[in-house]
Parts: sequence; C-alpha cells; structure tokens
Amino acid sequence: MQNFVSKALAETAEQARDLGRYFILLATAMMLVLVFAVAGLGFLTAAAYLWLSAQYGQLEAVLGIGGFFVVVAGLTAVAATGMKPAGAKVQASVKAAAVNAPPNVPTPAAVETLLKALDDGGHHNERLAVLATSEAIRNAKPMQLIVTGLVVGFAGGQLLKQTMKKRPIL
Repeated sequence: MQNFVSKALAETAEQARDLGRYFILLATAMMLVLVFAVAGLGFLTAAAYLWLSAQYGQLEAVLGIGGFFVVVAGLTAVAATGMKPAGAKVQASVKAAAVNAPPNVPTPAAVETLLKALDDGGHHNERLAVLATSEAIRNAKPMQLIVTGLVVGFAGGQLLKQTMKKRPIL
C-alpha cells in the first residue's frame, strides 16, 4: 500500500511540475504576443501618420489618429462595462421573467364568440390575427396600452378627417 501511495504522489508531483511548466510557457508566449502586437500597432500608427500628414497635414494627421484611438478606447470601455458573468445573466433573466410574468387572464366571452365565428366562416388568417392581438394585449403593460390607444385614436381621427373632407355629410 505504501508503494502505491508513493507512486501516486510521485505522478501527481510530476503532473504538477508539467502543469507549472505549461503555464510558464503560456505566459511567456502571451507576453511575446503582446510585445509584438504593441510593436506592430506602433509601426501601423507611424505609417498612418506619415501617410495622413502627406495627405492632410501634420495637425490633422495627429488629430485623426488620436481621435481613432479615443473612439476605440470608448468602444472597449462600453463593451467591458456591458459584460457580466454568464451566471449573472441567467439569474437576471429568470428574475425578469418571474417579475414580468403576465397573470393568467381568461379570454373574454366576446373574443371567444368572435374566434368561433371566424373559424366557422373559414377566416383562419383573421382568427390568427385576433389571437395574436388578444395575446399582445394580455401581455402589454398599462402604459403600452395607453400609448397604443392614443396613437390609434390619432391615426383614426386623421383618416376620418380626410374622409370627411372628400365627402360632405349631407
């Protein structure tokens, strides 16, 4: 038994050394990648400056390159602040679904009658439209319903106004 334990410890120590060597090699490689990337970015910036200064002048070239780097830094900052761990996103979506879950409201009898009439008449597309509309209304928040009512009322009023201009009432 002691032989087995000593062999297992020796193998574990060897794997730990190999893992340590691997991480040191990986860190060294990443540092080299970073150094070469920064050097390449420096040469690209110098080339862009030389080309832009010949085309537009020195001040415009410096301002253009500086503005480019500021925009890239801003986009990177926005992207970095928007990142959350995957677990946090899942928890947030579960909480939002629980809070925003619509109540189980039965469909009114008038809508049921309308759906039956449309189905009996062979108007399947219209039936689907009524179902979709009733589901949207059921899931809508009160402010969304108010805004929708205002927009539809305004549009309907404008259509009625145009219709009244074309035809006199009497």
